[in-house]
Amino acid sequence: MDKTKKKQITVIAVTIVILAVILGLYLGLPVDKRYTNIIFGGLSMQTVINTNITNQTPVGNKLYEAVTKVDKLVNPKMETSDIYLINHSKVNQPIKVDSLTIELLEISKDVFDRTGGLYNPASYTLVDIWGFSAEKFNPQIEHTVPSDKDIELGKQLAQKFADIQFIDKTTSAEQIAQYKANATFLVDKVNNTVTRTDNCFINNPYADEKLGAMIDLGGIAKGYASELCYNVFKGSVAKNGLVNIGGNVYSYNKDWKVGIENPFKNNKLDNGEQETNIFGVITLNNLSVSCSGVYERNYKIGNDFYHHIINTSTGKPQEIQDNSIVMAGVIGKNGAICDAVATSLVLMGSVEKVEQFISTNYTEEIQAVILVTNSKQYKIIGNIPFILNDTELVGFSEIK
Repeated sequence: MDKTKKKQITVIAVTIVILAVILGLYLGLPVDKRYTNIIFGGLSMQTVINTNITNQTPVGNKLYEAVTKVDKLVNPKMETSDIYLINHSKVNQPIKVDSLTIELLEISKDVFDRTGGLYNPASYTLVDIWGFSAEKFNPQIEHTVPSDKDIELGKQLAQKFADIQFIDKTTSAEQIAQYKANATFLVDKVNNTVTRTDNCFINNPYADEKLGAMIDLGGIAKGYASELCYNVFKGSVAKNGLVNIGGNVYSYNKDWKVGIENPFKNNKLDNGEQETNIFGVITLNNLSVSCSGVYERNYKIGNDFYHHIINTSTGKPQEIQDNSIVMAGVIGKNGAICDAVATSLVLMGSVEKVEQFISTNYTEEIQAVILVTNSKQYKIIGNIPFILNDTELVGFSEIK
């Protein structure tokens, strides 16, 4: 990548770098709409919306409304959100929810099943006790490893998502009775309610009140919101557009250059210089990309490295070895699936396992995958225009 291309790329998000080229647009007014105070899971979404439209205000408002609607429904810290109300409900208390929330739960269960539970929205307690929840994460404070007892409690609660069940108009009375007896979360699509049954709770060794499994849709909601914005673009007067929601990018109707962040950018090279920010650049047109990696939220205790991607089978951050995946980028048409799958791929542990998964799952929804390992090897699976930043990267090699 030459110096001219380097100067055109600007970092504006944690995991994605957007190259928003305003030159060569049509006669419409170029607009750079920036909404930076929206919250997803307590973390700034750093939402950036670039559009090329003559009358930008109505479209900008619709984009803003699409993003804020998702946030108001799934933000686990917002006391009026669907997810907050579910997480704080009593045993067998039906919570009225929006149909969008139910759709996200259905997509989540599908990804949970296909990934063998690697994507797990009920891992909230584990994420929290490790200090990576939105309420607790602060890399500057001193951290401690959770006790084995707390990790075991978190594992038990995470396992509850496996038994979420959905009721619709075709569900028989016999099935409903069976679900009520065995399900943990009972999702009624007819009446738009979600209920935490008695099976959703475990004994609390620290208090008389039982602990209930809690849901966090932060691993899917930003990708879903980016796709809603894409649909707004399609139904508007916008000639083209790009939305970036906290590292989940969706492009509309032109070739957009999107830079992928170098997962080793915080490291020092042998010569003392900082690693370059950019790993490479992909070209997107009517596609989304979501990236996930161990570099996003992490801290050290002594020389031990801990990150926010929790393996719910061990109750601990995914172990990182030389050939472990440290960054996964997923490109496709379904923003929600790309978002949820990206984290799952990191948890798969090896490039070979990812290749096997991608060959048999989401073959229509996922167009390409970008993987980077801890030994600085990378692999491009599928078909996506990609340029490696080979003039600045040090020590990277491609897995053929």
